[in-house]
Amino acid sequence: MDKRTQSTRPHFAIRQRLNRHRHIFPLAMIAACLAGVVTPQAAVAQNRANSRDSLAVRAAFHDAIADAAKSVVRVRSDGRTLAFGTVVSEDGYVLTKSSELKGVLTCKLADGNEMDAELIGVHPEYDLAMLKIDAENLPVANWNLSGKETAGQWVVTPDIDGDAASVGVVSVARRRIRPISGLLGISMDEESNDGVRITEVTEGSGAEDAGLAIDDMILYVNRTRVSTSEELSNLLRTFSVGDIIRLRVRRGEDESTVEAEIGPRPRNFGRRGGRSRARRPDFQNSMGGPLSDRSSGFPLAIQHDSVLRPNECGGPLLDLDGRVIGINIARAGRVMSFALPADEVHSLIDDLKSGEYCPYIDFKADDAQDSDQDSDDG
Repeated sequence: MDKRTQSTRPHFAIRQRLNRHRHIFPLAMIAACLAGVVTPQAAVAQNRANSRDSLAVRAAFHDAIADAAKSVVRVRSDGRTLAFGTVVSEDGYVLTKSSELKGVLTCKLADGNEMDAELIGVHPEYDLAMLKIDAENLPVANWNLSGKETAGQWVVTPDIDGDAASVGVVSVARRRIRPISGLLGISMDEESNDGVRITEVTEGSGAEDAGLAIDDMILYVNRTRVSTSEELSNLLRTFSVGDIIRLRVRRGEDESTVEAEIGPRPRNFGRRGGRSRARRPDFQNSMGGPLSDRSSGFPLAIQHDSVLRPNECGGPLLDLDGRVIGINIARAGRVMSFALPADEVHSLIDDLKSGEYCPYIDFKADDAQDSDQDSDDG
């Protein structure tokens, strides 16, 4: 058997299995409805049984993804799965979705072992995090770096048990996903010029959860110094809903660092005539289940229609050869998920492993550096 025959056999077998289910539901439902023996509820149940995410259809992909699934992990905290992860090196480096991580982390492997995980690096723009576990000889993801994914192409999200967590097709080839800006939840003193004084904290906002209070002075956002309300407003617009930002805050004579989450804009934000422009799309998108907190603002992403839970992001998106064409990064709508292209992600791995994108920010070091520069200037 030549190589060409071997490479096409998985595709042929999968298509054969899928074709068995393609026409079952429409014909069965029409016949049953004409006979008057199927209720609408039963028809919906039958539709789900023959949908792409039914057990029978997902099982059709088992052989193609079995090996690739060995490089998938579940990132967990307190016994709860936060995200999927992708093993990128034999010595225990695992790539996952950053904004879902919280608490003490572990990685559950395909062989059933669960190991402590250390956060090594974070890339905020792509919402990626690199974890390190103490392991050797791990199965590693097999990458497809051609960058030639096409609309209509079948894609599969594997789980650690070797089965497909979800099946779909590419809806839109890679494109930029613009950020949906959120709110920190503060009002600011427009006269501030040496840090930004808070004049109001919104109830239930990320600012309140972070412990911010009226008259606090915000000095830094991540590594960027802010002196005026305009500077702070412009900087906050660059973050997306679900982003975690680190604020250096002065309260009286004391300074401290807090983490705050950018939250969604209220449903009546920007409403006209008393009706929210965002309410209907939000309701429609949420009908298929919860969405990722961070679901926008990616430099490049592949859009596909696999139905993923937010905690199933961070793992690989596979083609029918079991190769990684992307890293699932967000559930953004009822039938809309995003994956970062494999070639884009692969180019970031070495820097994330090396600590180039450090997850921790030392504001004191920045302050000391600023003081030294001030002294040198005169």
